[in-house]
Amino acid sequence: MHPLLDRLYGSALRLTGDATRAEDLVQDACLRAWRFFDKYEPGTNFKAWIFKVMTNLYLNQLRTESRRPETTDFDEIDQRYNNVVGDYVVARDQNPERLALERIESDFVRKTIDALPEMYRVPVVLCDIEGFTYREIADMLEVPIGTVMSRLFRGRKKLQLELMGYARSQGYVTQEAAKP
Repeated sequence: MHPLLDRLYGSALRLTGDATRAEDLVQDACLRAWRFFDKYEPGTNFKAWIFKVMTNLYLNQLRTESRRPETTDFDEIDQRYNNVVGDYVVARDQNPERLALERIESDFVRKTIDALPEMYRVPVVLCDIEGFTYREIADMLEVPIGTVMSRLFRGRKKLQLELMGYARSQGYVTQEAAKP
């Protein structure tokens, strides 16, 4: 499990959008995997199994949270503000303009992925970022492979439209070049 912790955390961070929640999700997934390791079938894909455990935990947390009223944690707001301010500290030998541009572009892509509806975001993250096969994702989400394929298609199409709009607005792509 140890070699997969960074990958698990990266996916958890993309799913939750919060470092603390991502750490908790990975920890809960590892504990659950340890507790139910007897359910793992030797010879099968362990990486897919542990990601399925984590994905199911995340989806269960979403269902539970959707039933709770929303609250505001002011300490979290302060922490996020400090994290954002700290991200803009630049070393002397780095080009601050280039770093700012890269940050804006990667932030836009991340925010665009985060803004996808849940049913599209989870398959896109698992397939395009984590590299799982359609079959593995179907097993993780407990849906038919055709459902995974259609959700990936729709999610990617939404991303393409948003990113094309951003590319046009930034002058990376002209109207003529963007036509199919």
